[in-house]
Amino acid sequence: MARKYQVRSVSLPASSHPSRIRVECELNNVRSLEAYSASSSGAVCASLAGLEELHCCLDSYLSVHSTQEILLLACKDKSWVVELLDGSVKILDACSTSRDSMLQVKGHVQDLQSALRRRKGSSSASESVSRFKRLRKKMIKDARNMIATLKQVDHKLRVSVIEHLGNAEDQCPCIISLLNDVAALDISILESLLSYLSVPSSDSKMTKWSSVISRLMNKKVAACKQETSNEFSNVDAAIFELNTSKCSSSEAVQLVLERLAWLEARVERIEDCLESMFKCFIKSRVALLNIISTET
Repeated sequence: MARKYQVRSVSLPASSHPSRIRVECELNNVRSLEAYSASSSGAVCASLAGLEELHCCLDSYLSVHSTQEILLLACKDKSWVVELLDGSVKILDACSTSRDSMLQVKGHVQDLQSALRRRKGSSSASESVSRFKRLRKKMIKDARNMIATLKQVDHKLRVSVIEHLGNAEDQCPCIISLLNDVAALDISILESLLSYLSVPSSDSKMTKWSSVISRLMNKKVAACKQETSNEFSNVDAAIFELNTSKCSSSEAVQLVLERLAWLEARVERIEDCLESMFKCFIKSRVALLNIISTET
């Protein structure tokens, strides 16, 4: 998801530590993926994997003694430190919430698949569809609320950093800007993930005309489209088609099953990425806390 404003770029001196240079390199790599990360599950996973590598480099940089000394100097401003640590908690929360959503989606997908495969005039399929749709509505609402929370965190961090940089000493502005850039990118990629998860349900916008178009779509075209489009919206559209189909529903059921299988595979990938990313966020937060705690 493209940002509305540019992330501050760190200007590094020629004598920068190699670990710091690697952090800046990974920042640029992830930024190159940022604009596409809400477009598909593949882009989301690539961005999350990039963040994981970025945090590994950041942890290496924070383990350098000279870095820790500079950071301690920067931490004289308690307000900036508080905003940074509070922001890291919100980032962890967003990551954890997204991971929990993936687990719920996977469970509902498997339930719906089973119901559709064994349906013989029973109401189990329609009940499973209804449960899946309720989950989607809740997920969309929760994701949008989390996006709003992350935007507030991002704003507070930026304001705090701007205020702090005017009074910072020596190399403090560089370390402050670097940590702020990493946090801003964490927030941006998580916002992209949440935007991917909160794509509107087809029920709210599907028309008779769009339903006709959906029926006319060639299966090969639909399969190729799944590589680049949102898998959640594909499932929503297939379920809408199943509910409105006036002809034999066997093809509509098969289409839902195919798209559910595709969604399940993508959800598992995102879940794995979020699990790894959650551990990285915790590790980075602990590293910061350990450094800051030595000041007192």
